[in-house]
Amino acid sequence: MKKGMTDTNQYGKAVQKQKAESAIQKKVIIDTDPSADDAIALMLALASPELQVLGMTAAYGVCDSDRSIRNIMKIQELCERPEIPAVQGAKAPLSRPMEFDDAYCGPDGLSCTGLPEPEKSPEKTEAFRWMGDMIKAHPGEVFIISMAPMTNLALMLQNAPETAGLTAGIFTISGGYGLNPDHGRLNPRPEWNIAQDPEAASAVFSSGIPITAAGLDVTSRLEDSMMDRLLSEAGEGKKTDFLRQAVQFNLEHGLNPSGLLVDSAAVALTAFSDMAKTARGGVLVETKGEYTTGQTLFGNSGRFKALPQNVSAAWEYDWNRLIRLLTERVFI
Repeated sequence: MKKGMTDTNQYGKAVQKQKAESAIQKKVIIDTDPSADDAIALMLALASPELQVLGMTAAYGVCDSDRSIRNIMKIQELCERPEIPAVQGAKAPLSRPMEFDDAYCGPDGLSCTGLPEPEKSPEKTEAFRWMGDMIKAHPGEVFIISMAPMTNLALMLQNAPETAGLTAGIFTISGGYGLNPDHGRLNPRPEWNIAQDPEAASAVFSSGIPITAAGLDVTSRLEDSMMDRLLSEAGEGKKTDFLRQAVQFNLEHGLNPSGLLVDSAAVALTAFSDMAKTARGGVLVETKGEYTTGQTLFGNSGRFKALPQNVSAAWEYDWNRLIRLLTERVFI
C-alpha cells in the first residue's frame, strides 16, 4: 500500500473516532478556581459538543472563593452561557491555612482582563452538596474536571461516601508522576493545586474513583511558541481580547504565556481520550514530609500494587491538537 493511502486511512480512522466520541456526550462538573488559564479551559468546555456541562463549582485557589465564584459567572456570561449553574465552594483547605498571591493572577484573579461584574447569582447551596446530588441523580454518568485544589471533592466524599462508587471519573491537571522527568528540575516538585490541600488530594486519590491526570509530566513541556501560534491563528472578538490581555499580563509579570494552556489540557482529554498516552498505577500523596508535602508518588509495582490502580497518568500529550481545538472552537 502506498504511503499516501496509509496516511489517508489513518486520518479517516481518527475522524471516525472523533465523531464517535462526539456522539457520546459526557456529563461533566467543572471544579475550578478561575484564573486566566482556567478561564480559557472553561471557554473550551463550553464550546465542545462532546461535553454537557452540568455546572461549575468554585473553590479558593489563586484567590479566595468569593472572587472565584464571581469569575466563574463572568466567564459564563462572556461565553453567553449564564444558564449553567455556578456554585460556591470551599473557602479554605481541610486543615491548613489558605495561601495565595495576587502577583500571579492580579487582584481580580483573572490577570487584570477587565471582565464586567456578572449579572447572575450563584446557586444557594454548597458546592460539595450540589456536586454530590448531581452525581447521585446521574449514577455512573458524571465526570469531574478538577482544575483547583481538591477540597470540594474531598468534602463531597466525606459527607456522601457513596459518591465514590457513583462518579464516572475525574480528569485533572494536578500532580506530577515521574513518568517524563524534567532534567532541568529533577528534584521532587509538588504540583500547586495538590500542595494547597494535600489532605484533600489524598482522600480523592485513595477513593478508587478512576482518575486521568495530565500533570506536570506533560504540562512542563509547554512552550511559549505554542501560544505564539495560537495568537497568530486566532480571530477577533471578546475571547481573543481576553487571551491577548492575559498573555500581556504574564509577560509583564515574568510568567510564561504558555502556562495559560495548562488547564485546557484536562478539558480536551475529557472530550477525547486519545489526546494523551498514559500509564496506569496507584498514587500516594505526601502529607507529612518536611520538604515533600504535596508530592504525588506514583507506581504500579511493589508496595504500590496494594493501592487502587485507579490513576492513568499522562506521559505524552498532543499539544498541537489542543491548539487546533482552541483555534477552531474558542478563538475563531
